[in-house]
Amino acid sequence: LAGDRALGRQAPDEASRWYRQALDRLGDVATANAPRWRARLLVGLGEAERQLGDAGHRETLLTAADLADELDDVDLLTRAAIANNRGWSSGTGIIDEDRVRVLRRAAERLGLVDTPERARLLATLCAELLFGTGFDERLALAEEAIAVARRAGDDKAVVDTLIRIQESVVVPETLAQRVAWIDEACAIADRLDDRVLRTMAYTYKHLNAIEQADLGWVRKGLEVVEAEAAHIGQLTYRWIAAIERSTERALAGDIVEAELEAGRAFQLGAEGGQ
Repeated sequence: LAGDRALGRQAPDEASRWYRQALDRLGDVATANAPRWRARLLVGLGEAERQLGDAGHRETLLTAADLADELDDVDLLTRAAIANNRGWSSGTGIIDEDRVRVLRRAAERLGLVDTPERARLLATLCAELLFGTGFDERLALAEEAIAVARRAGDDKAVVDTLIRIQESVVVPETLAQRVAWIDEACAIADRLDDRVLRTMAYTYKHLNAIEQADLGWVRKGLEVVEAEAAHIGQLTYRWIAAIERSTERALAGDIVEAELEAGRAFQLGAEGGQ
């Protein structure tokens, strides 16, 4: 419970300590529920590790997912599958087959239901398939995920889904649709006052503005991302903000500052396991 509370307060370092302590204590407990507790604790630990920029979160969450599947705990399996993703594809030019396997398994076990969890599963699968499937399949997954989120009536799931599918459907022909989706995501995230969702929604607002050659929104989007990333404090969002600052400086013609920011982004990304 202490780990869950810390995770909810964006304190992953504290959460990680509590989850590890609980896992250590669990080793001394011989009850029928011990494997289920282990799976639950591993999911929490994996989420904390991901937020800390610890690349070990991948294996932690894969282990949790496989254990949850063995225990027939579809909720935990689904949570582990969704958590094992940074918000877009896991690697450039590759498909993480194990992550895709878990996502497909969770979607199969969950079934054809209109829930926030299924929307996020489909959106995350769409993201992970960027470098291994045709565009039409990814677009169909994206549209299905968005439709499920809307039918579920969950605003956070709608925003999360609109964000997660973005990278996998980037072609010039989809620009107008992506702009509409992200404008909607930004508006909802603003209303919800969710810092993580705002950071990612305005990240794609910034990227879309680059495609539109709208330097005003390139800068405005960056301002939101930098402010929210500083407040959240997690490496991933500081890394994203540094990349965007480098891009904005390059577009403004300040190549020296752009290079300095690119170097900072590289260091943050390396430190955070990107």
